[in-house]
Amino acid sequence: MTATRPDDTARPSAIGHPAVGRWAAQAKTLQRGLLCALLWILVAELSLHFAIEGLGMSLIWPANGVALGAVLAYGPAMIPALALGVAAWHGWHGIGALESLIGIGALVLALLLAWAALRLFYPRIQSHNPLLRTASFHLLAVLPASAVLALLGSWQFLLLDTPAWADFEVMILMALSQVFGLLMFGRATQLSLNALKHRAYPWRRLLDRQTLLWCGLFVSFGLLAHVADRANLGSAEAMRYLFLGLVAWAAFAARPLLAHWATAAASVTMVALAPNYPAANAYALTWIIDQTVLLIFLAAVGFLVSAVMAQRRLLERALRRSAHTDPVTGRLNEAGLLEHLRRSAPHPDLLGVEACNLSQIEDRFDLALARSVERDISIALGQLAPNGSQISRMKEGFFVLCLQPSWASKGLVEGIQQALDGKRYAVAGESTRLQLAIGRLDDDGQPLPPEQRLALLAQATHVGWNGSTAATRNPARPENLLRLRRQQLECLDHLRELLRQPQEGATAGLWLACQPIQRALREQEEAGAEVLLRWTLPDGSPMSPAEFFPMAERHGLAAALDRWVLTEAAAQVRPLAQQRNKNWKLSVNLSGASVSDPGLFDDIVAAIAASDLSPRQWCFEITETAGIAQRPQAVELFQRLRQHGASTALDDFGTGLATFDYLKALEADYLKIDGSFVREIETSRVDQQIVRSICEVCKTMRLLTIAECVERESQKHLLAAYGVDFVQGFGIARPRPLRAHVQQLLAT
Repeated sequence: MTATRPDDTARPSAIGHPAVGRWAAQAKTLQRGLLCALLWILVAELSLHFAIEGLGMSLIWPANGVALGAVLAYGPAMIPALALGVAAWHGWHGIGALESLIGIGALVLALLLAWAALRLFYPRIQSHNPLLRTASFHLLAVLPASAVLALLGSWQFLLLDTPAWADFEVMILMALSQVFGLLMFGRATQLSLNALKHRAYPWRRLLDRQTLLWCGLFVSFGLLAHVADRANLGSAEAMRYLFLGLVAWAAFAARPLLAHWATAAASVTMVALAPNYPAANAYALTWIIDQTVLLIFLAAVGFLVSAVMAQRRLLERALRRSAHTDPVTGRLNEAGLLEHLRRSAPHPDLLGVEACNLSQIEDRFDLALARSVERDISIALGQLAPNGSQISRMKEGFFVLCLQPSWASKGLVEGIQQALDGKRYAVAGESTRLQLAIGRLDDDGQPLPPEQRLALLAQATHVGWNGSTAATRNPARPENLLRLRRQQLECLDHLRELLRQPQEGATAGLWLACQPIQRALREQEEAGAEVLLRWTLPDGSPMSPAEFFPMAERHGLAAALDRWVLTEAAAQVRPLAQQRNKNWKLSVNLSGASVSDPGLFDDIVAAIAASDLSPRQWCFEITETAGIAQRPQAVELFQRLRQHGASTALDDFGTGLATFDYLKALEADYLKIDGSFVREIETSRVDQQIVRSICEVCKTMRLLTIAECVERESQKHLLAAYGVDFVQGFGIARPRPLRAHVQQLLAT
């Protein structure tokens, strides 16, 4: 729905009333044409003060320059009105019809030629180089128009009785006059009319300090030269050359519009302060040529310096933009982000998004894929972030969102995680998935410099604090973030040390627990157990797998954890090799990082051999989300495991939006129904229908089902009625140390 502006109801719409729109456009064109014609008449009248004695022309003739600027600004629709204005001025001064017709025809032809040349050729040769643009404009507009006016327009003066001037002298004077007028006033008029049309230069910007200073110096020099001329001090001619410096300074420091009008004003002043014009004799033409060459030189200096300075400003902006812009994503880099934070008031909340495994992607694949991943992150953040937020790529793999205090909501964090975390990238038959860490830093009113705030945001991202961790108090404070990061680094170092050594105690350091799995239709008959990884810190406090495993994934330790679990599980269940129950199975979870490891299958085969259990007593589980992210690797791994004799299972089914076609391609032996469909199955008809449908499909595909998170007997009986084969949860058995469970099995 398009918002209506307040003034839309006050006047008819041009879209709704085409006739009204056309009449309004024509009236506006007529109004502009009349104003341009009046401006031409006024300028032509003022130019008569610089008339050449014995010839009805003026050395300074900016009127045609004004006409050229009007046509270039408003189009050839101005030409008829200008022609009428010229005719009216000629009639006012008693110029003959033939002479007037020649002058009008020459002006109309010159204007059409200049407009057509610029329309056809200027866009083709236009570039970002102001020098080339300036040269192209004068070559395509000023020179052709001056040539037409000199060749055709001079005939109106040749028809007059001018015995003191030869024909070639009249043409030379006409050419110099027109070149001067078009060169000095054509571009200046066009820029002024464009500024009025687009309202690009409001008065508060035009009357800035720089413009007022230039005008003050110009008036001061002009008054001094005028006083010197009136007092016959002989220094008026010398002082007028000071205007060369003023023009150069204006072109050096001012915007193009002011530079062009400064050049025009200085040139007119220099002619007004010129020495006395000699009579029409042998020296008259030389005097005129000297003055016009000086003025053309003045214009060349002004335009050249103005173009050079425009080029310099473009280069400075380009360098500044490149210095503050990231070349990979086009976002702000660290320098641009710091400048944005310094200028922002109040301080925005910061959200850090880091691709934790970007260096691993770059090492395993190539730099091109890593850069493609970063561009995907930039695009996704741009789509998810609220309008008005600033996104920057602070460093490789680390993005910062500057948000208003109310924008850094939990929904935004979840949206970023759903869109990017676990996203799969495939290259040449291999694939990997993106791992994200998100941190949030709110503005708590502390007067911290931007550099320190970004450093704290990096710490918040590393510790994974996004505003939802309840176990920490005031985590955004510097000392708390540093403390959390220090604790995390200590935990990582301790974890790496634990992975280098076998398990020492039953429940110390890293240790294995297990949760039994029972048949749904038979009481107290254990079909197997799932291995669970646990970590007890040196102070005796446990660390949840939901906390340490994502940290291990972000720092590339997930695959090492899986190998440690395989090795320890094989060693601890080895006593069961002599047990008569050969149907008991041990289930081991595999992470997505391990699934993408080509050496995982050999490690599994080695662990099975070390356990002395048969391969059919091992079952390997892959979560649905990890399997989807690594689909080709998961399918290949499951096929090889089944060929070796081991069983396979798809864990957490229903949480990753996997299709049954994917389940068919995976060829798993077991499907574990996620606990989110089991907890409320007694009261939720939707969960009941989902579980019933999953069981029906699995029976058709000859898959066995395992329901997780079973806590009550009523749940177990209902699941058995729906066709679930196995159950697992606190209502069946709570987790216990694997070593103790093995001893219990041996005792029974």
